[in-house]
Amino acid sequence: MPRVSAASSSRPGLAFRFLQRCLRRFFRTFYLLEVHGVENIPATGPVIIAANHVNPFDAIILGACAPRQVRFIVWNRTFNQPAFRWIMNSVGCIPINRDRPDTVAFKESLRWLSAGNILGIFPEGRYTETGHLHELKPGTMRIALAANAAVVPATLTGAYKAWPLRGANAKAFPKPWKISIKFHPAIPPRSPRAATTDSEPVAAVADRGTSITNQRTAAVELTEQLAAAISSTLEPAIRAEEKIARLLEQPAPPLRIYEWFLPIVLLLTRQWPCALIAGTYFLYLLADVYLIRQSAITRALRNFSPALALLAAYPFLLEVIGLPAGGWWIAAYVVILFYAVWMLVTYCYNHYRQFQRLVRGLLLTFYLSLLGLILIPGLPRPSLAITVAVFLLAFDFAHDRRRFYPACLITPAALLPAVVAHGYPLAWLPASAGMVAAVFAYMHLLKFRAHDGRRI
Repeated sequence: MPRVSAASSSRPGLAFRFLQRCLRRFFRTFYLLEVHGVENIPATGPVIIAANHVNPFDAIILGACAPRQVRFIVWNRTFNQPAFRWIMNSVGCIPINRDRPDTVAFKESLRWLSAGNILGIFPEGRYTETGHLHELKPGTMRIALAANAAVVPATLTGAYKAWPLRGANAKAFPKPWKISIKFHPAIPPRSPRAATTDSEPVAAVADRGTSITNQRTAAVELTEQLAAAISSTLEPAIRAEEKIARLLEQPAPPLRIYEWFLPIVLLLTRQWPCALIAGTYFLYLLADVYLIRQSAITRALRNFSPALALLAAYPFLLEVIGLPAGGWWIAAYVVILFYAVWMLVTYCYNHYRQFQRLVRGLLLTFYLSLLGLILIPGLPRPSLAITVAVFLLAFDFAHDRRRFYPACLITPAALLPAVVAHGYPLAWLPASAGMVAAVFAYMHLLKFRAHDGRRI
């Protein structure tokens, strides 16, 4: 039997909240998880979260995103697998027999809900084979009516593309794909036909002699309402995924303007390791354009390949970039690095298409700064860090003013002691500003393709 008692509080403990946070970070990092409508989950009282069923991710994501602890109704055969039995029992999953009416699971669900907790149910009863919603079973609404519980429809999109377990596209292992979850407004715990007023509970109507037939009719009607709520988000998302899939299968774009910069810059360093890396990178680009079959992974690799090439060439670029001139410059470089990482992570989580602009602009800024250090006599080596800092601040000013203002205080405050202590000719600042202006002109005047094939 589950270790979680029906009378226990649904407010997660410290260890459970820590686990929730770790799971959310995992899915946000690898699946760019987006969560909408958490405010639609009532803060108190019995609640049923009913969602479409795709794969084992479903329960994990719902449990990680819910503000209160959730117990899920799970197929009893899952408990026969030793690898899952202990986990299922530890988190309090309720086994149910899908082959016949299970009064034990029904009563356990009512006990849990009667204590004012949240119950998770997948009304389809099985994994989808196509990504579309199967016919929902009315058992979810029968439990809701019996427990006087609100039902919150939840739609998981992208989960089928990430890991289809059934159907013609079934995969043994998950793959990276954007997953979203939307909690819809709660369906109140009352029968549309049996209740005489908008606020009268089902129990009051039952006390006046509402028949079992009316209760079943109410459960069917509410199930149709539940299916409509889930499908309202699921079907448009499936059409969008099909469109993205067609875009991903398009031929790779030809060599883009900014992709020519890295081989040129590496060749201008006149170092044979850099020349070897430049040649390898250029051959990879040609193979991607003419030989490699396109997919989400190949397109993402194409966008991040310049960063990988720069990482390989960095030890040999130190002769051009130079090491920090003193301790204050080291501190300034660390602050700028953390600022860049912070921007990349937050834009990746919250504004993915802007994140792709940020990556491209940051790389182009780095290329132009390297080119300046190679071709412009007397250009101070710290100008690369200053140019990157100016670009980051300008990008935040254009796209996220709320973060720009604190960053505008922290970043110059880190650079000022280095400039004062170790010296930096301020006459070179217009050169850094000109490079940043050229990068912004490129990003705004020329359209480019995102990793999924869309032009942005």
